[in-house]
Amino acid sequence: MKSTDKTSWLTVNGEDANALALKLQSEVEAKISSGKYTARDVSYLKTLNRPVLSEKLNVSEERLEKLRALCQAWDIEIRASSISSHRPIIGPLIVLVKKTLQPLLKILLRDTINQQRNFNAAVITAVVDLTNEIEKVKTHTKS
Repeated sequence: MKSTDKTSWLTVNGEDANALALKLQSEVEAKISSGKYTARDVSYLKTLNRPVLSEKLNVSEERLEKLRALCQAWDIEIRASSISSHRPIIGPLIVLVKKTLQPLLKILLRDTINQQRNFNAAVITAVVDLTNEIEKVKTHTKS
């Protein structure tokens, strides 16, 4: 993921965002090292071309915060909370089976999860476009 270009691979509002790109790159590398991301995940994301907005975003701070929250929540993954069982005798066996099945489920549902991620990203793009259009109409009717 190392970039040798002088310009950033990430642009915000049409301008290079080198500091943000470096931060994202280091976070992704840390997640790859910890096993949370794989090289396949990174390759998949590199092929996505999802500009959230093709023009300047003109929204209130309140709406901007809501859009930020959406952008942070678009990514989904299968992750189990603490796996436990209250059954005294067979509880450890149940926990073992659940922990064994979890990686298998992740593999079997990988394509479905990627489809859901694509849908979520497309919905966020549509919401941003609609929000921007609403603000334009509001601004135009006030004039």
